[in-house]
Amino acid sequence: MAVIELDPSPETPLTPARPPLHIFRPAGLVVAAVLLLALGGAAPAATTMWRSIGSIPLATEGTFTPAGDRIVTLADTDQARVLTAWQQDPPRRLWTASLPASEPPDGVVLTAGNWLFAEGDTLMVPQSDYSTVAVDLRSGQTRYTLRNRVEPALPGVGLIRRTIFRPGAANDPGSDADGMLHIGDDGRPYHEPPQRTEVSGIDLGTGRALWRLPVRGAAVTRMVGASLLVVSDDRLQEVDATTGRVLREQESAGGGWVDIVGGLAVVFGARTTTAYDLATLTPRWHTPTGPLSDTATGARCDGVVCRRSETGAEVIDPATGATRWRTGREASLRPQGSSLIEYDSVSQRPLRVVDAASGRPAADLRSWQTLSSLGTLETLLSRVEPGGKRMSFAVVRAGQIQPLGYADVIVRDCRAGDGLVVCRHDEGIELFAYRA
Repeated sequence: MAVIELDPSPETPLTPARPPLHIFRPAGLVVAAVLLLALGGAAPAATTMWRSIGSIPLATEGTFTPAGDRIVTLADTDQARVLTAWQQDPPRRLWTASLPASEPPDGVVLTAGNWLFAEGDTLMVPQSDYSTVAVDLRSGQTRYTLRNRVEPALPGVGLIRRTIFRPGAANDPGSDADGMLHIGDDGRPYHEPPQRTEVSGIDLGTGRALWRLPVRGAAVTRMVGASLLVVSDDRLQEVDATTGRVLREQESAGGGWVDIVGGLAVVFGARTTTAYDLATLTPRWHTPTGPLSDTATGARCDGVVCRRSETGAEVIDPATGATRWRTGREASLRPQGSSLIEYDSVSQRPLRVVDAASGRPAADLRSWQTLSSLGTLETLLSRVEPGGKRMSFAVVRAGQIQPLGYADVIVRDCRAGDGLVVCRHDEGIELFAYRA
């Protein structure tokens, strides 16, 4: 049972814990020129705004997420999980709820994690035992509990994956048998792949099952508009995410990941990468070389098709499967509007904005230290200023750098909401309102 503590009266808002920040305000062509030189390729700032809203206390081990017009924090104690909703501007506690603490099942090798997500007025809270608790964002009341992990799909619709293994396939920790381990939906390891997987849609408001789709073997999924792509051992299916009706399907050899690039569903298998036309699911091309996923340096390609090479990653033309250009050995890529951001695979420091088709550099980012996604079209850049007591921020937009402002607090792990950036610091989280 959840224990909820509501604020009975308007509490004095938490005052911003930091002095007012300094805002870049270009005053004519002279200042704009200085900014262009100082930031290396930065675009002239148009109407920008970067304002510190205030701080919210949170333990180092806690997690947080923007949730509509609120911020939700989650902190674990020995006895309970403390969930708190906060007003954003200015920060003020709205309610606190205590959820029962849970323990991972015996034999679990993959932890459930603390990834919160909100949909409408429902907050989904993952538990250590791989169950999910749905909480009313307005009141903190528990609505329902499901024994499975829940993933977001459409507004009001969530997904559940249930893996079914052969009896006796569970891995014996005392066994010296070799081979790949397969992780079930409960975090437990098995020494052979699942016989089948059940993909289900649920009503996030009530927890009611909407539909169920059984498929052969393991399954990976990806949302494309209102449809769900399901890749199983023997086929690729497009499913209506609201009703579960199969709209079209195509024979497939399966894969461990599916990405959407340039109107194609690119399915990454162990030995073959195959691209399917999203409109028809007809195969367009395939390559015998596996994708760049997990390498010794942790290099990644997101939003673009890559394959391994001894010198780095080969970026593939999604229309033909031919090599377009190559990255450096330690470089990873992430989407930035119609461009890509190249960053160091080990340090995660940003390197440059590059043209997605040719790899040609568009902006130098090496003077910045960290990057965080603000959605598909913008990326937040930050760096500690000389002296180590404050940070400056900028946004990458349309391939150019646009300065935002300063803050007198050192932050990390930034996440974005609607016109809001939330970043972690040593004493909790810091809230910033922004417009670029």
